[in-house]
Amino acid sequence: EKLRERAELDRLQDELRQKEKESAKTPQALLLKSEQAEEIPAVEWWDVPFLKNGVYDDLGDVGNLRLDRVTTFVHHPIPTRIPNEEPPPAIPLLLTKRERKKLRHQKRMEKEKDRQQQIQMGLIPPPAPKVKLSNMMRVLATQASQDPTKVEATIRKQVQERQAAHEARNEARKPSKDEKAARQAEKVEKEKSSGLQACVFRIRDLRHPQHRFKININAEQNSLTGCAIYNDSCNIVVAEGGSKGLNKFKKLMLRRIDWSITADLDQEEEAAEGGKENESRQDPVRENRCVLVWEGQIQRQAFRRFMATPIP
Repeated sequence: EKLRERAELDRLQDELRQKEKESAKTPQALLLKSEQAEEIPAVEWWDVPFLKNGVYDDLGDVGNLRLDRVTTFVHHPIPTRIPNEEPPPAIPLLLTKRERKKLRHQKRMEKEKDRQQQIQMGLIPPPAPKVKLSNMMRVLATQASQDPTKVEATIRKQVQERQAAHEARNEARKPSKDEKAARQAEKVEKEKSSGLQACVFRIRDLRHPQHRFKININAEQNSLTGCAIYNDSCNIVVAEGGSKGLNKFKKLMLRRIDWSITADLDQEEEAAEGGKENESRQDPVRENRCVLVWEGQIQRQAFRRFMATPIP
């Protein structure tokens, strides 16, 4: 029994020695072994040329230093590789519009050249001749002379099939409504992540329905949130969102909308009741204008959507 236990113990020890030898040959073990710190010497090698006796005790006396070897040059040690160091990210190559066009043309030429070589080697069948009414007599000389009416009808049918296939490919490449909405939402979120901004506008008269419609629809199209407060004496419009959409909304409020015209609804009602011509009358109001009261950055949005609220 003791002999069996001793034999089993020897076998386990041999297995452990074998595993240690195999683990010592791995790249991680070799790298760790090569990078282990050596024993600290009495004098560093870079200090030896400046010490006459080769010991650090010479530092107490300036006469024991070799000052003639001190120069303005700096000795740079050899850089060592850091273990598990990730390579720096590759910088994308920025090309001009002309260079991108040239690169695209070269890729298409190489693709066409490969296709022609495959046709010459017999790997793929050659394409059918593209027959049109302009080259009908040149491509189908004998058939066109025998029955030109039938050939013309066949060619017109082929042209329609090519046009339908072209339109079908274009439709297949077009993104769906859901994809467009997702892409637009992604753009808006990316723009908002860079920073939120807000603007406050004051308008004296905002009774014109066209002005109200433009404000609401542009705020919705530019993915802005906020509110529009309508009042007879003063009107306030608050908009918040990304910088790009807010800049478009500012151009609408300060440049594009003509605030000098407003609708006189009372006179329109009187004209409709009196049997007069039912035409919208617009009276110039020179003092009506839009003023940017405040603009700046905000930390978070205060509104979930853009809404209009009339206040008596």
